Amino acid sequence: MATDSTIDRKTFLTSVLAWAALSLSGCSDGGAGGGTGGAGGGAAGQGGAGGAGAAGGDGGTTIMCTSVVEMVLNHTHPLTVPGSDVERGYQDTPYLLEDGGTGHTHTLTLSGYDFAYLQAGVTRSVESSTTLDHTHPCDVTCTGNG
Repeated sequence: MATDSTIDRKTFLTSVLAWAALSLSGCSDGGAGGGTGGAGGGAAGQGGAGGAGAAGGDGGTTIMCTSVVEMVLNHTHPLTVPGSDVERGYQDTPYLLEDGGTGHTHTLTLSGYDFAYLQAGVTRSVESSTTLDHTHPCDVTCTGNG
């Protein structure tokens, strides 16, 4: 698989905006729950009732990721990248390119920059770890972003 190091204006701007959003968002509590509920209504007037509180936000969009592992030495490996990792912007441990009947595995590590691109909907091409003197190029694409 040949990699093209050129980038078009849309991809560049999308990536810059994703990076800025990631940088400006700071730390989160890691929760994937719904939004914050609104403030309560105003104080009761003379003889009137208090206002109602605002409804909570929705749970957000679920990110779905697909992975294509290039065939090398007549084999490939299954790979799963959870959308929840992309939503939070990091992985706890390297992803496993499963055995799939090959008798060996590989791992895949994504950087913070990879996650920023994936959050922006940009496909990332990353090399797996080396096992038995070979690697596998892996293309990861995520949809349902924001």
